[in-house]
Amino acid sequence: MKTSKPAPRHRQARRPIAAAVVEGVTPMNAARPIAFASAAGVALTAIAAGVANAAPATPQSEPQSADLNTTTIAVDDVTTVEVPDIAWTAEDGIAESVTAEAPAAPEPEAAPADETDANASDGAASRSESRGEMSTASSDTSARQAAVNAAGSDIVSVALGLTGIPYVYGGETLAGLDCSGLVKYAYAAAGINLPHSSSAQAAGGTIVSNPQPGDIVAYPGHVAIYIGGGQMVEATMPGYNSKVSPVRGGATYVRY
Repeated sequence: MKTSKPAPRHRQARRPIAAAVVEGVTPMNAARPIAFASAAGVALTAIAAGVANAAPATPQSEPQSADLNTTTIAVDDVTTVEVPDIAWTAEDGIAESVTAEAPAAPEPEAAPADETDANASDGAASRSESRGEMSTASSDTSARQAAVNAAGSDIVSVALGLTGIPYVYGGETLAGLDCSGLVKYAYAAAGINLPHSSSAQAAGGTIVSNPQPGDIVAYPGHVAIYIGGGQMVEATMPGYNSKVSPVRGGATYVRY
């Protein structure tokens, strides 16, 4: 039996595997152990260490791809409008103040001398008339006072002297009388003091059915003085003077 010995085979000239392994290692897998098999069938284990002087990573010029789970929303550019301040400048023509001169008031015309004299004469005449009226009223009052004084205690004579006096509500003088004021004044001349009230005067005396001159003629809210012959002196209402009137129906006669 022959034993044949295989003829040795020579390795071809190759680049060292270790150097290729080192150059193929990148910083991403520097710490990962790598196993290699040699041509002789011997397993080799090499740990590729990171190269200390690795070339710096080049900056990324292209934009990175977006994550699939990330939603990107594009926001429109905000448009900003700037309005410059507006400066108002009045024109010279408008800025100038306008001065208006008020027209001079016309001078009042002098009244003719004839008209002035006429107005003065009218004023003097009016004053003269007023003084004349006052004098007349004073004369009438004096005449009535004299007539009343002459009548003495005669109520009828005093009542007749009280005619022609204006009606004045609440009056009891020769300047003005109302109905009860006239009766009060006439009875005061006879020394009889009566209240200034028509109802009180009617209730204070004695009611009679055969009237005599000087008795009171009473009505609801009104009184007068009976002078005989179916006549009486009374003060009626504002705007009228006291006067002699016929006795009206419905009268009540009261004697003091």
